[in-house]
Amino acid sequence: MDGRSGGGVAVRVGGRGDVTGSHTVWTARVQNQIATPVLHLGNIYWVNRGVANCIAAKTGDRLYQARLPGAAAGGSRPGGRDRGGYGGGGGSYASPIIADGKLIVVTRSGLTHVITAADKFELVAQNCLESDNSDFNTTPAVSDGRLLIRSNKAIYCVANTDPN
Repeated sequence: MDGRSGGGVAVRVGGRGDVTGSHTVWTARVQNQIATPVLHLGNIYWVNRGVANCIAAKTGDRLYQARLPGAAAGGSRPGGRDRGGYGGGGGSYASPIIADGKLIVVTRSGLTHVITAADKFELVAQNCLESDNSDFNTTPAVSDGRLLIRSNKAIYCVANTDPN
């Protein structure tokens, strides 16, 4: 996916020489900025300027495009801090990850979206580390059932402590 002009192409591996005609599977008008999309069970997921996107990897067909609640392209962060420009409530430098069948997206403002990794958009949860008003620019990590999220000030460990 191109980060500027909004184009995507799927290319079959293998071949020699110019394989443009023989190995191009599909092209699509899709837009992505900085974060790397993630492939999961035949679908490609990414978030661009507060909009969650999903396309079928085999065909390039759009399965959904949905604005994340509270995720303006460049608006204010939860708690009222104005971010201005790209990277507000919905902007993300971090790449999305898949954990436990869910897409995890951390925005620069620290707003974390949990979306079911499926053909239809379903927001499972939204969480914000409101006490930290620095930037969140890194891709989260998962270890032993814990989600690690880093801001410019701290590293946070999020875990389910409910025994049920």
